[in-house]
Amino acid sequence: MSLSVLSKEKETLHYSRISVLLCLLHIPYKMKNGYFCSQFVVEMLELTGSIFLRKEASLYLPNHLPAELKRQRCLKEIMAIPHK
Repeated sequence: MSLSVLSKEKETLHYSRISVLLCLLHIPYKMKNGYFCSQFVVEMLELTGSIFLRKEASLYLPNHLPAELKRQRCLKEIMAIPHK
């Protein structure tokens, strides 16, 4: 999906609980217009060429992102602030 297509289809995008379950089971799956939070972020970063992933975007949970982003050469420093 390109960024221009994304902006046109933003009304059809939805949160996918099934994708979260599949991620927890380590089963890569891309649902049409269905995302969970970290999957959406990772796909958009990958789409822009900002990062290069070692696994499918549908397999990244939020707690995976700091380590994955830290591994990226284009980023100098990642700061993760844990929720209280």
